[in-house]
Amino acid sequence: MEEPEEVTRGYEELVAEDGNASGTSFLYDSALKGLEEQWVWIDALDTKAGILLGAGGVVAGLFFTRRSILWFAPTWLGVAVAVVLLVSLALALLSFATRRYERAPDLEALVGSDERTEAALKAEELPHLLLALSINEPKIALKASLLFYSGLTLLVSVALFGAYFVYELL
Repeated sequence: MEEPEEVTRGYEELVAEDGNASGTSFLYDSALKGLEEQWVWIDALDTKAGILLGAGGVVAGLFFTRRSILWFAPTWLGVAVAVVLLVSLALALLSFATRRYERAPDLEALVGSDERTEAALKAEELPHLLLALSINEPKIALKASLLFYSGLTLLVSVALFGAYFVYELL
């Protein structure tokens, strides 16, 4: 992994000449915890995407059967509900597109490094952790945005259908 300057700026000041760092252990542990939290978020967002896909499938099954009231609705309403529902399903599927997330520390690089101290190893791997955090953050934000809009469009399709259903009842 390359180290962009904006991620590791100020880090060099913390690391002493001998590879030990004042506070490196704290920074390393904090960065590692942040990366673990990102993985929890990724799992939670993937779960939400699956729920939205399942809910969208159920809603599509209810809306587009031959006995559905939507078949007797004006054409523009049926098209609007179908388009909004398909957009919802497409956004939920797109949220699964981002599957490459950065991991750190690089365990292969640490193999055979028994002559270095734990502090030196943490100082060596801290930039990789910081880089992984910064690379994953926009990917997670994009996934969350896609899921938000997927849920919103699913809600809009249900609201359109529900409004027409209430109109027909009155």
